[in-house]
Amino acid sequence: MLFLLRSPEGGGFTGRMLGIDYSAASVELASRIAAGKGYKETEVGFKEWDILDPGKEWEEGAFDVVLDKGTFDA
Repeated sequence: MLFLLRSPEGGGFTGRMLGIDYSAASVELASRIAAGKGYKETEVGFKEWDILDPGKEWEEGAFDVVLDKGTFDA
């Protein structure tokens, strides 16, 4: 989804993008795909983070837009 948003068809978003997942394997795969598409980590990055873990919080106002796909699918 992050890659689509960068495309002209997806809106051509140019700001830094951060994808998160609780699975280290998913983060590694997404990072390899981004690198294969020529993105630097400063443009499109990925972090392992379980959003249901109350011990980890992002700073308030740290994101302009938040998109969710599948948080509660399971």
